[in-house]
Amino acid sequence: MSAPFAAQPGPVDPAHVREVVARVLAGREFAGLGDGGVSVLERLRAWLREATRHLHAWFQSLPAWVSWALAAWALLCLAAIVAHLVHTLWRARGAPDGRHAPSRQASFAALGATSLDLDAIRAACRAAERDGDWERVVRLAYTAAILRLDEAGCLRFAPSKTNRAYLADLARSAAPSTQARFARMTEDFERMVYGDRAPEPALGRRMLSELEGLYGDVQAVAL
Repeated sequence: MSAPFAAQPGPVDPAHVREVVARVLAGREFAGLGDGGVSVLERLRAWLREATRHLHAWFQSLPAWVSWALAAWALLCLAAIVAHLVHTLWRARGAPDGRHAPSRQASFAALGATSLDLDAIRAACRAAERDGDWERVVRLAYTAAILRLDEAGCLRFAPSKTNRAYLADLARSAAPSTQARFARMTEDFERMVYGDRAPEPALGRRMLSELEGLYGDVQAVAL
């Protein structure tokens, strides 16, 4: 741009400057510069169309078995993503009675019991209360509640079964008071085992009280 100005003797003519600038800006490298965001979007669309065209051409140039393998791999990845999303959403759902029931599996070890003998578990629970082992009290009281409900036919116990599944069983077979009582016990148990709730005496005594209440109002209804 300096050459046209250098060739002129004396002052630079503003009209000539505008003419030179307009001629430079009309070049291909400055095409669409004054169109703002629309030009950028158009350029992006054109680039995407070109990239898609090249990708499609490359995909078609592959052997048939490679194309099918890539397509199957893409479908499997999509299915895995969808399955993970559905699983995550399902875990985030609340319990049937409106409470937020954790979906972790209440394994036999997490329950703290060493046998399925209900009387032995209740005796161990009382011993833990005398020893001030409130964490063990909570675990054993919750185990006893599950086994008592199983004995009454309100749910079916399985070591790998989720607490949500137990609550779903109760929603079909137990009285609302029993459902609410077990839901409260589940919430306290999960908050202590998987959350930040300390195994304090008040929590242990509440679990024992809920357990005794459950024994009193549980109804033997076959599934």
